[in-house]
Amino acid sequence: MSACWRSPYKKGAPPRAKPWAFAIELGLDDRGKRQQVWRSGFRTKREATLAMNDEIGQRQAGSHVEPNRLTVGQFLTEHWLPGLVKIRPSTLRSYQSHVDLYLVPAFGGVRLSGLTTPLINRLYTDLLQGSGHRGRKLSPATIDGCTRPCTARSPTRSGGG
Repeated sequence: MSACWRSPYKKGAPPRAKPWAFAIELGLDDRGKRQQVWRSGFRTKREATLAMNDEIGQRQAGSHVEPNRLTVGQFLTEHWLPGLVKIRPSTLRSYQSHVDLYLVPAFGGVRLSGLTTPLINRLYTDLLQGSGHRGRKLSPATIDGCTRPCTARSPTRSGGG
């Protein structure tokens, strides 16, 4: 179940600039506690309803990413690289160098939830134009290796490629 509503404000206080909010029921957790997601800060009921429907659709499709403070650099170095167990040591060294030399400098400080297709395309463009390590032009294999973490079929601990 989900719902949109207008946030109340105290008597005598000025009205809120973005008073609309929504909540989505996620069911019960392992301990039997009710799980909900709340979002607020929408100007109109229509905005809140669209955002709610979008989030419900993403959750049903399995493509929803919870907003958090994890950056692309943290994800790559703390989660993605350590999770690569079904690859040769030489491949792991290659991925480590691509992460250190190209990906972390390009968007290591960007929040993971803020990583967009235009940012990834800009990295492709920069790498293709020869802005590689020490200004050298990169080979297609190196560019492919650099962009491997951006693809969905990377080999991981949970299966994958």
